[in-house]
Amino acid sequence: MPTAKEHREQAEHNEFFVSELENPFWDWAVAGTFYAALHYVDGFLMLSGIDPPRHSDRNSIIENDPTLSKIWPEYKQLYNDSKLARYEIFKFTQEDVRLLEQNYLKPIKDYLIPRLPK
Repeated sequence: MPTAKEHREQAEHNEFFVSELENPFWDWAVAGTFYAALHYVDGFLMLSGIDPPRHSDRNSIIENDPTLSKIWPEYKQLYNDSKLARYEIFKFTQEDVRLLEQNYLKPIKDYLIPRLPK
């Protein structure tokens, strides 16, 4: 089971992947942005020994936990857009990715990074 620190490192790894995409594979950038958020959340959850096995379990925890519910709207948007990118063949643009990073991933990071080990 990964540690909170390892989840944070994976989140940063996913963000680096997205930042290096200078091509039309914006669907992968959307998915990578979501998975960065997922690993920030999982890192936080690991501090309490919680390791959700499925997206539905994680989503329920985020939505209902008094601490994590503050980022639920942003997380839910990234989750939904990632599903569109992965399964619905929705055409995202570079600007869409930039907005997802700024409006949804950044608030999650700003909220969780101070709570995660370095």
